[in-house]
Amino acid sequence: MMLYSILGFANIALIIIGTSPFWVRSLGNLLFPKRNVQTNKLVKKLRVLHKPLGACLLIVVIVHGYLALGTPRIHTGTLLGIFVLVTVVLGAIFTKVKKPALFKWHRLIAVLSVLLVILHLLAPNALRFISG
Repeated sequence: MMLYSILGFANIALIIIGTSPFWVRSLGNLLFPKRNVQTNKLVKKLRVLHKPLGACLLIVVIVHGYLALGTPRIHTGTLLGIFVLVTVVLGAIFTKVKKPALFKWHRLIAVLSVLLVILHLLAPNALRFISG
């Protein structure tokens, strides 16, 4: 298995764990409508990992893209990398200035990034097909 493939799987793991505070809390609220102490404790621990995993994800995305493509090209991975960069930057700025609008954009771009991961896995050359 090539290193870029291993890094691709690492990216997926980082995204799953990095986004887990959001989806664990949402799942907990759905399954346990009343306050759930265990879910809240888990989410609190996962939030500690969220920021370092975001930074790590950005680095691994860049290395993965470079190893896979070697050069900037029109590719779903390139678009995904841009979305990851924007998500990390918005999260970092929100941490400093605490503007609610930045947090909303951070979450929206993160959701779009997850959708782009799915597109990237299913049709990596979709943008080439669209652009001609």
